[in-house]
Amino acid sequence: MYLDSGLNGSYQSQLGFPIEDRVNLLYTDTPFTFEEGFDSHSRYADALRQTAFDSLDEDAILIVTYKVYHSG
Repeated sequence: MYLDSGLNGSYQSQLGFPIEDRVNLLYTDTPFTFEEGFDSHSRYADALRQTAFDSLDEDAILIVTYKVYHSG
């Protein structure tokens, strides 16, 4: 697992004003191959999101999964 912290992001408020916010990126591998199917990845992402919400005081948490080829 890898963590990049201290990054800044921005979003548009409901009033249309840009707001800057701190962003943390967490990278991790899954314990299964991507080919095992959508259901496995969906459950894993849901569990990661719930764990983050339970552990952090954040308004929004985004979990993204995608296949990456590792050359060895």
